[in-house]
Order: sequence, then structure tokens, then C-alpha cells
Amino acid sequence: MTITHTYLSFANKNPSRIAIQTESEHITYRDWNRLVTQTANWLRAQPNVPKRVAILLPNSLAFLQLFAGTAAAGCTAVPIDTRWSAAECGERLALSGADFVVASSLFKNKLTDCLIPVVWLEDCMVHISEASAAPAPAVDPELPFYMGFTSGSTGKPKGFTRSHRSWGESFHCTKTDFLISSNDKVLIPGTLMSSHFLYGAVSTLYLGGTVCLLKKFIPAQTKEWLTQKSISVLYTVPTMTDALANIHAFPDSSVTIISSGADWPAASKEKLASKWPHLKLYDFYGTSELSFVAYLSPEDSKRKPHSAGRPFH
Repeated sequence: MTITHTYLSFANKNPSRIAIQTESEHITYRDWNRLVTQTANWLRAQPNVPKRVAILLPNSLAFLQLFAGTAAAGCTAVPIDTRWSAAECGERLALSGADFVVASSLFKNKLTDCLIPVVWLEDCMVHISEASAAPAPAVDPELPFYMGFTSGSTGKPKGFTRSHRSWGESFHCTKTDFLISSNDKVLIPGTLMSSHFLYGAVSTLYLGGTVCLLKKFIPAQTKEWLTQKSISVLYTVPTMTDALANIHAFPDSSVTIISSGADWPAASKEKLASKWPHLKLYDFYGTSELSFVAYLSPEDSKRKPHSAGRPFH
């Protein structure tokens, strides 16, 4: 089982279902499966098949396409933050051991210290469009597909990798403990450089739902999507949730809130629940290199609001 192996099934069963919707475009599961497969085949067709592919792009459909396509090829995707300085990008790229980096030409100034080959997104997409759409060979689920970096709070940032199987196990937690399904429209307002938001997008695609992806978090814009796009799930962090509450951003309909990344004070949750009782508030603890540890369900938050929660199943 790999993080992309369900795409073909959804493309066959629900070809017209929207897989990803952004502010400017959307894509169906039929086309999503094709693009991911073409991306994987383009990588496999390289004279030297890369082991690691760095990605220097903002939140976008292209980012998710390259991330998923790299995983489907059996390679490891290495997201590089567009907010980092040229020196920081160079340091992370050197640490990653990436064979090359796919980047938007908008970020040329970030690659002045880059010592590995650069493939510009515009050229990359042309090559991918010419690649075969035939199903790619199966990938070993024990292979790493994602390399991220720790925050560096205890020293210099360190790289970590995750295997397909490790996230596959977490997908089952998302389905079982958060009750997320293919019927959900999931809003991702935060940067995909955060494993919390990246996981939210990738798990939604695995489960067959619709990812609603914003370029960056703007409270007023997030409110517009929450109230006008029939959003059923919101991935967030406590500071974002507070900002949305301050502008009365939540709709009258039920929305599942999945929060992590920092402690969510019990008083803040209680205030949100009292004002919008129809919201389903999930708060979980985990780490980028480990995934899920413990969570508080809406019911558990009422019984033990100061608890770290119960272990995921």
C-alpha cells in the first residue's frame, strides 16, 4: 500500500469528482490520476532515476502533483520552503542529498547557493505532459516518500524521512478516529511545508475527498471559503482558529476542526464550542517524524478539557 495507490480506483469509480480545488483551478480524479502517473513516469524515464527530488514551490496544484508523482515513482520528495533565505535553502538542499530541485522561476534568488541541478517548473510541466500515462510499476511501501526538516529548536535543523506504510497507517487513523471520508471537502489554509497541512491534503486525496487549497492563510479569505464552499473539514492550528473566531468566520453548518501544531488552550476551545456548538473540535498531539500520538475528541474535550487525550487506535 502506497500513499497514491487509491487514485486509480477513484479515477475509475468517480472520474468527475473534484480532487483538488484552488483559488484559480480545479482538477478531477480522472485527470489527477493521469497527471500523477505521468509525473512518475517522467521521473522513471530519466537517464539516472533520482532518489530524492526537491520541490521549491508555493501552495499549488503543481506542488501536490510533483509531491504525489515523486512518491508514485518510488522516489523521495523534499519540500523546500519558499520563505527560507538563499543560504537556508542551500543548507537544506545540501542536507537532503537531492538529485535535483524543481522550482518556479519566481524563486531564482533562493537558489544562488544551490549546488545541485535546477529544473524550472515551466519546462518540467512540458516534459511531464509528454510522458506516458501507462500505470507505473508497483512501489515498495517500506520506501521513504517524504523528507522534511525539524524546526531546529534544539540545534540545527535535521532531516527526517517517512515511509509509505507509516503514513498509510495514519490514514486509517484519520478515517477511524476523525471520521473523514470521500464525502468530505477539506480546507487546507496553511503552508504545505508544514507536515500537518501537507498530511491533511495527502490523506484527503488518499481517502477520495476534495482538497480545497489556499495559497496562504488570510482570515477573511478562509472565512469566505468556509461560508460559501460547503467545507466539511478544516485543518488548522490554534492561532489560525483564534483569528477565524475573531472575525466570526465559522458557518452555521457542521464543520470538523482538526487542530495541531501547538497547545490549544482549554479555555479557547470552550469559548469556540459555546459560540458554535455545531462544530466538531478535534485536537491532537503528534510530530512530523512520528505522526499521531494522542487526540481529544469533541466528547473527550468536554469530559477532560485539560487532557492530552487518548492514544489513536
